[in-house]
Amino acid sequence: MGLTLPLLAGGCRVRPYWLRSPQTDLPPEAFVGAPTLEDVIFVVNANTQRVQRLQTENAALRVDGCPALRANLAYEQPQNFRLLAQLSQFTGRELDIGSNAELFWFWIRRDTQPSVYFARHDAFAGSPIRDLIPIEPHRLIDTLGLIYLDPAGRHHGPVARATNQLEITSRIPSARGDMTRVLLLDGTYGWASQQHLYDANGQLLLSALASGHRFYRDNSVTLPHHVEVTLLPGQPSQIAFEVDIGSYAINRAASGGSELWTMPQIEGYPAVDIADPRFRPPVASLSLPTSRAAIPGAGMGGQYAAPRTAALPDLRGYTGEVERR
Repeated sequence: MGLTLPLLAGGCRVRPYWLRSPQTDLPPEAFVGAPTLEDVIFVVNANTQRVQRLQTENAALRVDGCPALRANLAYEQPQNFRLLAQLSQFTGRELDIGSNAELFWFWIRRDTQPSVYFARHDAFAGSPIRDLIPIEPHRLIDTLGLIYLDPAGRHHGPVARATNQLEITSRIPSARGDMTRVLLLDGTYGWASQQHLYDANGQLLLSALASGHRFYRDNSVTLPHHVEVTLLPGQPSQIAFEVDIGSYAINRAASGGSELWTMPQIEGYPAVDIADPRFRPPVASLSLPTSRAAIPGAGMGGQYAAPRTAALPDLRGYTGEVERR
């Protein structure tokens, strides 16, 4: 990695994983002392780049008001993603969300208007439907702790917060204006405990809380095993869910082969291109039951404050501001 030599030459505060505690039940310490931005970028990206493929067949997906679903989740860099969920092995699939290099899709068995909804990545980027679907499915992999911080990007931090947390605020370019991501990392181990993503107008698009982190010593990778995700928090179309993972298979051949990354053809569910200008969404069918748990937003780094701002609630007891354009 290009950051390795500059970090070593500059007195890096990152502790190499081979010098950490040999006890497998203890997570590795990522930092010694107060890290710099370069230290944080190195630790976050190194963890992510060690994962080429990821799969679990023993996850549970929970949406408030619904029975827990048994879930299989798979990921392969850079855009292959699949989440399959069912009540039991006897009832068949209830949910299918996926992505490949060309397009993404989602299907809900009990949809009011049965369809396999899909969109090509390039068409979706500038489509009005993006107002209803804040992120593409493969972006959900970020919520599992596999985050990339562009070393050439615009970042502010790390800022020390309460309970040994480090805050990194990043601007992320998109076709609809720069998004802002607030990332909270553990100040000792470097894993992500919170993520909050805002659009160019300051609207909160996504909040993710991660816990139950576990270190996979054979791969030198740390991943959370409980994740709470809320899309469009506080909005009428809010979607909230939780995922619990028993364990991961890392960098092994994916079970299911190439078909795992292929959009399904399901009898009785026509394929509908949601990026087509003629598409008119049935709003009710695009949402799952919402959680009663309120997921507040996060404060923003002061570097990007502007005269026109909107105050946002914060989980850690302080109020930040996000730029409005």
